Amino acid sequence: EKFIRRSLPGKMSGEREALLRLMWHMFPTKEEFDRRTREYEEGVDKSEGFDVSGLTAPPLSPALLEIICSNGTCSRLIVLYARMGLHRYNMLQGTNLELISVKKYNKSTWSAACLYYITLEAMDPATNSPLTFQTKVQELKYGQMDLTCGIARPLGDIKRSSENSKRCRLLEKSEVQENNDWIRLYLELAIATTNRSRVENHDLSDLKIVKVAVDTSKQDVEEGLEDSKLFAIVYITYKDSWEDARLGKQHAVDRLAIVRRAFDEFYGSFTLVGQTREIIPKKKLRTKQLGFTKMWRRLYTPRRLKAYKDGLSRRVHKKRSMTGPNAL
Repeated sequence: EKFIRRSLPGKMSGEREALLRLMWHMFPTKEEFDRRTREYEEGVDKSEGFDVSGLTAPPLSPALLEIICSNGTCSRLIVLYARMGLHRYNMLQGTNLELISVKKYNKSTWSAACLYYITLEAMDPATNSPLTFQTKVQELKYGQMDLTCGIARPLGDIKRSSENSKRCRLLEKSEVQENNDWIRLYLELAIATTNRSRVENHDLSDLKIVKVAVDTSKQDVEEGLEDSKLFAIVYITYKDSWEDARLGKQHAVDRLAIVRRAFDEFYGSFTLVGQTREIIPKKKLRTKQLGFTKMWRRLYTPRRLKAYKDGLSRRVHKKRSMTGPNAL
């Protein structure tokens, strides 16, 4: 009981105190709670977060939530994160592993932006055999495409090969088709991470890639990215018929996704940061459709309106006094 009061200071209702006693009945002392916490953390560390089955976290402590995927029930966002891990590995190792399915994933529960430990099954076309693959993807910001992949590895040995290209240019159609897998992955990630409330209903199969440009030059990049291996900024113009249908034909526009990728060789961290935006309206839209009315309403308050009128009257008065009969 003393441990409960020390852990949660302040006045408690009798109901809350009784509930806490029930939750903490197995931890009579702080030392016992700390011991159980250490045991859980050691178990998580042993598998690097990929296997928490059989582990029980103490109540009220941060824990990983294990989710088993079966019969194609895995979240679409997790599938994209699994593909991101495979993409990281393929770029670095010169392989062409393909996703078969996600077996399970462990998800952090202590913040909105989560950490995912994903175990998946992949296919190696070189040997035409399946293999188990593990990847760790972290959301640095919730509701934005700011992702880091710290681990991407098969449970087995794969042969390495080398990779090329260091030019800044617009890709030919044949190159877009050849690299369609990772280009489409970047595009789908950019849409899914920035539109999380609609991602499960958004039909990403209707996305049509129009043009792709890749800039691998490192001029004016952020500090720390100058020596980044595989650094590139990818520009993808695309059409989204699902979004056009949702908003209505009057809102039909071409769209642009911008994704920056980088790999920190020292830390082994693969990062994707990106965003989407609307460009080039197909029809000239009214200012109300473009959102100016909404923006003006946010600024329209009695105090701001009064300040605006007072400022306007002062400017008019000053102008008149300068041009009146008493002006020099």
